Amino acid sequence: MRITAFIETFFRKYLPSPFTIAIILTLITIGVAFFFTPESINGNKFLNVLSYWEEGIWNTALLEFAYQMMLILVLGHILVLSRPMNALILRLTKFATSTVSAVVLVSVSTMLVSFFNWGLGLIFGAILARKVGEYAQSKSIELNYPLVGAAGYVGFMIWHSGISGSAPIKVAESGHLKSLMEDFASADIIAMLPESINFDTTIFSYWNLILFFILLVVVPFTFVRLAKRTASTPLSLKSYKFTSNADATENDTDKLDHSKPLAIAFGCVILVAFFYQYYTSLLSLQITPN
Repeated sequence: MRITAFIETFFRKYLPSPFTIAIILTLITIGVAFFFTPESINGNKFLNVLSYWEEGIWNTALLEFAYQMMLILVLGHILVLSRPMNALILRLTKFATSTVSAVVLVSVSTMLVSFFNWGLGLIFGAILARKVGEYAQSKSIELNYPLVGAAGYVGFMIWHSGISGSAPIKVAESGHLKSLMEDFASADIIAMLPESINFDTTIFSYWNLILFFILLVVVPFTFVRLAKRTASTPLSLKSYKFTSNADATENDTDKLDHSKPLAIAFGCVILVAFFYQYYTSLLSLQITPN
């Protein structure tokens, strides 16, 4: 398909790294703030804009939010690299016998996982697509690998309607909505806002679940239509290894990094602390980033 080839070529040539994009957007925002905001009463306007930018970077609430989102991604990444998830991915690949079955398998699995955790879904979808490609290569199955790869990222179509969506879990925090409006609304309006909005009215509401299940059907169906209209692509993939071999470590201290008893013990401590602290919140569906 010509349009997909054009898009691929364009992004390969001109799309920079995510960090570079962040820098460019920062410079654009600084420029917009400088040219489209009123003149500063005190001091140099440009320096004032830079001062506001610096204050925003080290804003306590934003740093807390960034740390919470980072943990969602990192812990999701750790989970998908665990042995149970590895075994699940390898079992799922055996159901990919054609491009049609592969895109359905990858898209549905990725969306289901992303509903639980977007960080987990991000890595899970990519690895599942890769392993499907490797399996097809080993079994000489004709496959449109780019289409399978695209299916591995459809989790981002539903992640924010899942239980790790940043907005739903933030508004579930007590007092979060009111804190957002302190500088913009009157005391009367703030008093009308709810203290928190639990998951029973957002993520687990009937309308959100209906939309999720609609996407769970429409997206794979769209991929099936595309799969039937596209040709297979050549595969030349090296085997992707989930984890490094602990036996290859150089000394005994390095083996501690791969110690199963240590990992299990620490995991149990985390689970006990979590359920002790948040048991009542979980029962009331008051799930927050904390």
